[in-house]
Amino acid sequence: MWDSNADLFSNSFKVHINSLKKKLAVHLGDKEFIRNTRGIGYFIAEEANDETV
Repeated sequence: MWDSNADLFSNSFKVHINSLKKKLAVHLGDKEFIRNTRGIGYFIAEEANDETV
């Protein structure tokens, strides 16, 4: 996703994901569809607030 000159300590990707989560929350309530699995990455949950991975 990044080239060799990328700033690996930038949090711009996290900021964009957070922005998407907030926009979805406005339209869908507090349901969390975008999830993060540490060490793997982000994914869209089949069901909101689904605890299974």
